[in-house]
Amino acid sequence: MVQFKSLAIVAALAVTIVASDSDCQLPQHSKYTGFSLKLGSGCTQYVHCQNGAVSATKTCPVDTLYTGDVGQGGICNWAAMVECKDDTPMTTTTAPPPTPSPTEKPTNNNNNGSTSGGGGVQQQQPSSTTNNPNKYFCGLNKQDAKQNCFPCPSGSLAECSNRMHGCFSGVDANCPAATNNFAPTGSTSLSNEYSSGGNASKLASNLRIAIRMEKNFDHSADCSLGDWGLCHTQSFMLDYYGQDDYLDNQFKIYFSSIHDELASDYNGFVSALGCREAFKLEKLGITYRVPPPGASIDSSGILTANSEMPCTDIMFSIDEGDTWIKYSSPVGVGVGKVVSVRSTSSNGVLKSRIVVIDEECNDCGENVDTQIENPKQFFCGSNKQDASQNCVPCPTGAVSECVNPFHGCIEGVVECTLFGVSDSQQGEGQNGVSFNYASKLALNLRVNIQMQKNFEHGADCSLGDWGLCHTQTLMLDYTGEGDYLDNQFKIYFSSIHRVLQVNNPGFVHEHVVGDLTYIKPTSSFQGFQSNTRIVLPLVLEYWSVQETDNMPRWFVVDDRDQSTAIIGNTNTENMHNFVLPYTSTLKTASDANVHMTTANRFSLNKKMVEEVDASHRIIPTPYQTTVTNDAETFDIFGISITNGQLLGGHRSGAAGIMSKLGLNENGDHEVLFSLSSLPPDVAGPESYTMQITTSGTTITGTDAPGLFHGFMSFIGLLDVTNSDRMTLKEMTVYDKPRFGYRGHQVDVARNFRSKDAIMKTVDAMALWKLNVLHLALTNDEGWRLEIPGLEELTSVGSKRCFDPNENTCLLTQLGSGPDAEEEQYYTREDYIEILKYAGERNVKILPEFNMPAHARAAVISMEARAKKGDDSYRLTDPEDETFMLTIQFYDRTSIINPCLDSSVRFVEKLVREVKQMHDEAGIPLDSYHFGGDEAKNILLGPGYASYSDELKQQPFSKSPSCQAKLDADSSFDIENIANYWAITVNKILAENEIKEMVAWEDGLRGTTKEQYETESVAVDFWETLYWGGINGLADMADDGLDIIMANPDYLYFDFPYEVDPAERGYYWAARFNSVHKVFTFAPENLAQNAETSLDRDGNEMSVTTPSVPKPTIRGMQGQTWSETIRTDAQYYEMAFPRVLAVAERAWHRASWELDWTPGEVFDATTGRVPKDELASDYNGFVSALGCREAFKLEKLGITYRVPPPGASIDSSGILTANSEMPCTDIMFSIDEGDTWIKYSSPVGVGVGKVVSVRSTSSNGVLKSRIVVIDEECNDCEYDDDINGEPSILTNNNGGNVNRDPTTPTSGNGGTSTDIQNPGMSFGNNCGKTLLRTSYLGYLFLFGSW
Repeated sequence: MVQFKSLAIVAALAVTIVASDSDCQLPQHSKYTGFSLKLGSGCTQYVHCQNGAVSATKTCPVDTLYTGDVGQGGICNWAAMVECKDDTPMTTTTAPPPTPSPTEKPTNNNNNGSTSGGGGVQQQQPSSTTNNPNKYFCGLNKQDAKQNCFPCPSGSLAECSNRMHGCFSGVDANCPAATNNFAPTGSTSLSNEYSSGGNASKLASNLRIAIRMEKNFDHSADCSLGDWGLCHTQSFMLDYYGQDDYLDNQFKIYFSSIHDELASDYNGFVSALGCREAFKLEKLGITYRVPPPGASIDSSGILTANSEMPCTDIMFSIDEGDTWIKYSSPVGVGVGKVVSVRSTSSNGVLKSRIVVIDEECNDCGENVDTQIENPKQFFCGSNKQDASQNCVPCPTGAVSECVNPFHGCIEGVVECTLFGVSDSQQGEGQNGVSFNYASKLALNLRVNIQMQKNFEHGADCSLGDWGLCHTQTLMLDYTGEGDYLDNQFKIYFSSIHRVLQVNNPGFVHEHVVGDLTYIKPTSSFQGFQSNTRIVLPLVLEYWSVQETDNMPRWFVVDDRDQSTAIIGNTNTENMHNFVLPYTSTLKTASDANVHMTTANRFSLNKKMVEEVDASHRIIPTPYQTTVTNDAETFDIFGISITNGQLLGGHRSGAAGIMSKLGLNENGDHEVLFSLSSLPPDVAGPESYTMQITTSGTTITGTDAPGLFHGFMSFIGLLDVTNSDRMTLKEMTVYDKPRFGYRGHQVDVARNFRSKDAIMKTVDAMALWKLNVLHLALTNDEGWRLEIPGLEELTSVGSKRCFDPNENTCLLTQLGSGPDAEEEQYYTREDYIEILKYAGERNVKILPEFNMPAHARAAVISMEARAKKGDDSYRLTDPEDETFMLTIQFYDRTSIINPCLDSSVRFVEKLVREVKQMHDEAGIPLDSYHFGGDEAKNILLGPGYASYSDELKQQPFSKSPSCQAKLDADSSFDIENIANYWAITVNKILAENEIKEMVAWEDGLRGTTKEQYETESVAVDFWETLYWGGINGLADMADDGLDIIMANPDYLYFDFPYEVDPAERGYYWAARFNSVHKVFTFAPENLAQNAETSLDRDGNEMSVTTPSVPKPTIRGMQGQTWSETIRTDAQYYEMAFPRVLAVAERAWHRASWELDWTPGEVFDATTGRVPKDELASDYNGFVSALGCREAFKLEKLGITYRVPPPGASIDSSGILTANSEMPCTDIMFSIDEGDTWIKYSSPVGVGVGKVVSVRSTSSNGVLKSRIVVIDEECNDCEYDDDINGEPSILTNNNGGNVNRDPTTPTSGNGGTSTDIQNPGMSFGNNCGKTLLRTSYLGYLFLFGSW
């Protein structure tokens, strides 16, 4: 009898007779219900499984095939077959199938050409074309259907059991007779691929294979032989269609399987994709799909998450998306929580869709059973140390008990038994990381900081520099439902001020390195009680007047597993999430600075700012602009360029800027470029003339940079708010630069700036004629440029995390948190791209590699390399025992040891690689910035007199390498290592044909030009005026060094814009640096600035011009240090629009700037500066800035700072408001910000109202911070004093963490009798003391102007 056979082979065939429950534990089922197949001697045995247990055993004759799941009565025949699915009878066949005719295969009672297969699978039957007039056959395609000869006469897909088959019509199946459907080998009815002849073909031609994938996990199969115990299950179905039974057993079926390699291959692929290639997609501008994460929450409220794409960040939220927390390891979120999760690209730009999780993934982790006997202390881990942290037991010693494929089962892990497996240690998640202890505390903890006093606080300040300290209150709010009694934790945080005392017996503190400090509980700690607060009074060094002194991302580290977790409310850039608003801005009792309020800002704006017609004002101001009385004003509709090729390499840069500004290059106004000689008074590099008429514009220069600058001036006149129609006025311009060096410095080391931010900065620099971008690429906190052959500089030095050994990253600093960040650096290709981009826009990149000090990122990176066996570039002497404390509180690892040959070798390698990048970009490396600043032990300073002498050691004084150098070379001066290293590096630069070395001036102080080998040596001069900076300037000029003005009290953009605690920034050299203050800086006559500004404490200065010839100033630049600037948006706000004020002063010398006159004295009363001219000049500048140039910044993608408005409410409830930036919109709200109304003129808001006000850019996109005004101070205007003498009230406040604060200054003690200025008087208004100033007192009143 011919039978159709379908054997579902689901496990390896074995010879056995006795059935057991193990026969029901099939790979694809944990509790299988159905039949398992066993092959015995001479019979076929079926084991019926019910929920994983044997319920019956069936044995059928070999000539009978059991075709159902349950044989009624326990017999293997066709009498009654019940098809079952999940224990539920589906169909019953009560009659035996018909005996097949010689031309047919058996069919079932459904008459669909198939019989009921195991588990209800319908098996296709070959047939002739009888009753199939449309020639419907099953197959992958027509050719496949032609070979299969499986009919589907009705045309229904359901007649084809193969899931991959369709039902095709019109198939000439070449099956003339059923008897020849599957003819013997050699039959002409078979295609050649089935008719090769031989015994094998007798079986092969009548055999079909089907493969069904079952499960990758949850299958209970024995995976002990798989790599890392991994395996999956499949079903192989062998369908035999021969007319007669095939009883031979002398055959093998060979097949290829890639699954030994597939998993490994895919994991390599997807790891490369997620960890490297995805970032390239972003760089190409392709916003690829970020897959949503998987997640599970167990019964203890532990969230575990993972992603299908490695290196993808996972974020979770327990407040419906209001706050997002970075997931790094299993974390407690609370029982019954619904948690939102999403994935993001490593830089956070691209995001997956948000998904939610509120349930546990069944059986998808290593379970921890604390009751299991584990006498041999078997625990899962990649090694013993890892296992001691995970504490996930595998008591039998089998690796299958560890779900992490990278884990083994390690014997003798005694550490886990020391404290057991606590209730909080639930087990290992899918990623193999223990559910961490730290998250248990961090998730229920809130940090709040309240500033107390900078002075008159009675604290012991003896350990502070010059005995200075301030007090704060740290409040730890525990919100957990149950008490937290563990004490094996530390709370880490960044503090720019050293913590001197923690006045709570339950906690102590310890400084780690840099700004990283922790507090930890003592034996007196009684735990966190549920919903209670612990208060820790703190004493910290110096003073604090800015809320941004406090750094975000505080985190918990648990000593038991070294797990980390960020305290949620500190994971923010909104300081008020954990810092209570500061109420005082005074550093000391003699601090004369006054808090900028909304009311006095209104008064300053009213007296200071007047919007004027700036339609013909170019920023920066040209050398000479002529607009005749009869000059026509006309409209243009785009521009057309003639002779654009004369721009040379700058042509593409100009086109790029035009495109970003939306300028039409196919317009009606011709711009003609011409190379020709210029009049003598403007002849020189980068100079140009420009003639604008109704018929076109002609720009003439002697070089391509001059033509480029002329074109930027032309663009500067255009109002691009409507680039389709713009207005011009006829004029003639003669122009040349004031300085050849017009720079902007960006610190990308402390906190990284994206390549996009650098490109946008270059665009702005080009538009306003700055020509040197000083990239500070390295510092203690980061190394940001790939150097081939020194891979650790970026693999370790470009990221910060919590790695106490610093083998994988630098220890976290500046509020960056504990999690290893993406390696943040410019690749070699990035840097070359930046060089080319800048070169096209006439901007030179000046790379800075700071050394010997501020070099910790390099030192630690090379130490990581040395630990791997290569010390050829080591930068520190491992035997050095010198104690040091650097200016940012690092140890000797912050300074490169100059006595090591390997240090010299490092610099040689670095210089060669950077030079090669420049050469490849076609931009020669002409200038190299050495850094050189602050290579000292601050404890040697006079402010630390109370410290032990044994702590006051010269750098490297206990280095055996330096001692050997001293013994060999008597000229080596260990007290001047910066000078020694500068000369050493300079020699390397000269050997590499680099023409110039630039450095911070203190690194070269004490040397002269003759000691260096490069053609030029320049210094960034960064001394403050009020500490005698003008004398230092004269000294540097006498040494023959080129001088670039970088004065922090005027040109540091990491300082606040005004005296307000909510402003961002440091303040050690100036309490504020406003746009107006930068604009009024006189770089070539430092003494003049004493008449127009005050010192950092808000007091007048008296400065005498040294009796030496005027120093030659090569240029000036603004500095944007980034300690408190963590994002690109923050950078844009801090740098712009102050950059435009630097561009103005660097390109143009104003008429109100006076000549250097030896012996001349300036102070607030001298009256030499023509202030009417200054005011007129500033109004033109700020009107052009606010009404025209600000919109260009927006078009360039730069989100500049919009200043908050000033406002006043009089006794009648009339609101009046103004802005320091003309054309800025002002909005007000009388309902605490729920509704905003545009302010256009004085408006009634009601008596007694508290009104919120803010400014916005003209298109409403950018907004200032919100400030409030009420009627309490209803008339804060300041009348001119009758004597008409100029006076000044306030300027810079300090907050110095690294400068001598004891230089004598004058000032008041906060009462009217302390002010000694005839141009000022006191009055009383609204119950408050009112300060009245003479004319121009408003220029600097209250630290804004």
